[in-house]
Amino acid sequence: MVDLTRGYTYSDLDFGLRRDLSNNLKIVTDLDAVVQSIETIFLTPVRSRKFLPEFGSNLDYHLFEVLSVGTAIAIKNEISHAINRWDSRLILTNINVIPDYDHNEYSLSIEGYVDGLEEFSYSKAISAG
Repeated sequence: MVDLTRGYTYSDLDFGLRRDLSNNLKIVTDLDAVVQSIETIFLTPVRSRKFLPEFGSNLDYHLFEVLSVGTAIAIKNEISHAINRWDSRLILTNINVIPDYDHNEYSLSIEGYVDGLEEFSYSKAISAG
């Protein structure tokens, strides 16, 4: 059940460990909490957590492959699988991964809906370096 008196639906600790004016750890809420969650999934290699070894993604493996359309498709599939497995709040409608040969990176964009909130859009350049 959503507590509407708080003013937000989702919350998490700010992984930057920043503090507010009262010296309490800041929290991230709603879409910022969802973004932090998916970035955690992307940045956590599978088998790196001792008590939950299946958590994370194999995104790091694909980023060290040859920059190509085939690798972009593999990255897209990995991202879709990881988000669908580890964050059920996000309903994906579109994922684009486009190789940028000039900068040796991929342009990533994710679109969807966040359960209980609104449309979601996330864009980022990703690379091995």
